[in-house]
Amino acid sequence: MSSYDVAIIGAGIVGCSAAWVLNRRGLRVAVLEKGRVGGEQSSRNAGFIRQQGRDLREIPMARRALALWRQISAEVATDIGFRDDGVLAPTSDAVQLEKMRRWAVLAAQAGLHSRVISREEVSAFVPRLIGDYEGGLFTADDAWAEPDLATEALADLVRARGVVVHERCVAKRIVTQGAHVSGIETEAGFIGAGRVIVTAGVWAADLLAPFRVSLPLNDLRVSLACTEPFDHGLTHPIWLPDVLARPRKDGGLTIGPGTDGPFDFDISPRGIRLAPRFVPALLKRPSGVRINLGRHFIDDPRRRSAYRGDDASRYDAIRVPEPEPTAAIIDRCVAALRRRFGYGAELRIARRWAGRIDVTPDALPVVDHLPQHPGIVLISGLSGHGFGAGPALGEMAAELAETGACSLPRADFSLDRFEKKYFLTAESVL
Repeated sequence: MSSYDVAIIGAGIVGCSAAWVLNRRGLRVAVLEKGRVGGEQSSRNAGFIRQQGRDLREIPMARRALALWRQISAEVATDIGFRDDGVLAPTSDAVQLEKMRRWAVLAAQAGLHSRVISREEVSAFVPRLIGDYEGGLFTADDAWAEPDLATEALADLVRARGVVVHERCVAKRIVTQGAHVSGIETEAGFIGAGRVIVTAGVWAADLLAPFRVSLPLNDLRVSLACTEPFDHGLTHPIWLPDVLARPRKDGGLTIGPGTDGPFDFDISPRGIRLAPRFVPALLKRPSGVRINLGRHFIDDPRRRSAYRGDDASRYDAIRVPEPEPTAAIIDRCVAALRRRFGYGAELRIARRWAGRIDVTPDALPVVDHLPQHPGIVLISGLSGHGFGAGPALGEMAAELAETGACSLPRADFSLDRFEKKYFLTAESVL
């Protein structure tokens, strides 16, 4: 296998975006993926490209991501379903509406076009919506796309421009000589690279374990579904406390838990060890997480052991994990849609799926070098924001790998913040 200027571990939206940026800057790039392009959370999310309601520290990243999504949509060869007509989050809670107002004032200072709208405007945006809503938060240039199309289309684009994308190729070990990076040992051989970007989702902590990096990552299982095409009457994605719904390119809806969740936390030995760091976030929204004890307690350490091992045949079981969706959550979403919009038998579920998102204690990503190895760049803990923010995170990774600095602020995303503060919570309103 050859040598490159930069090797990227993980062919999700962040890894492919980093390759896209580096390739445009004339660098030789290889992307390594243990399974298939976009096979995990990059193709399993709801497809929101959302600035709305974010923690204020993420807004510069979210704004930059939207600009890059527009470029990507224009450059890829296929229609990825990208639309930037706005996203709406109605609420019937006067206290929540006041939080939205305060957030919108601060977001406007960062240049974001987000405003609180009246109950009359909510009705005008979503005539089918049933119920008494105080108002809502509307972000006019928020966007969405089809996750199962977007990452693959971007990978095809960078391949056509000379980036080498190795699928079914596990990165076993990052090889260093002193503080310098020399390459990556893979199951297919050695790849030479002076700089490595790690954007491996829930697998990042295992890959970096030999470097004794303190990376407090847990994972949540998120259950989603899509409907068959029908006359749903929605022109914008909508967030409600009990359900989200996004119009799909095929005429159906992608549906999932709303702003109040719930998501599944499947207990594992690693999760127990890290639990104290996540208690503040759990207490802030206790109804948003379902805690389960089941097979994941046994399967998670087995899969991670296989990932770190030398027997390549053991990787086959984890190349593209298929988490089980929680039927009760999807059924609850369907019931909420019928209640909120008056849908009947015409709403039929076509497919159900689940994905695992890598989360940090403060629900903010890590964007940093490894302290002792500046040639290793880490993008991790995307906390459910990775698809929308992916292109900006990829650009930040590319800049760190190439020059050691970012054009966007990243002090709040440093790796050492987990050593400075123990209790951290997100400051978002959605």
